[in-house]
Amino acid sequence: MNERKLRNYVRNRIFNKSNITVGKEYYSNKTQIKETGVVPSDGKNILRSADNRIAHNFHQLLVDEKVAYMFTYPILIDVDDNQVVNDRVSDTLGQDYVRKIKDLGVEASNTGCAWLHYWRNEK
Repeated sequence: MNERKLRNYVRNRIFNKSNITVGKEYYSNKTQIKETGVVPSDGKNILRSADNRIAHNFHQLLVDEKVAYMFTYPILIDVDDNQVVNDRVSDTLGQDYVRKIKDLGVEASNTGCAWLHYWRNEK
């Protein structure tokens, strides 16, 4: 992916910020039902307008189930059957890699995309 394509992708994601915010809010059970409450649609009496919607956190259950299914087992790394390179990649990723990849799965499910920036300090 060249730099121009990456800039266009990031620019389009910024315009999609409202959908990203809604996805994160639904995951934490802060839905629009709780925000707006009962709003009569046609100017009727608010006491006669029934709004029987119940806010529940079913979205979080579905996302957590999907992420658990995809990342239950650690990802196997095999670079050209070279055990030295495989061990080095595993050591570089560290013990927290499984947790981080699950967090990225939750983020990608809620927002449509998740980023992981990696760098090494050569000191």
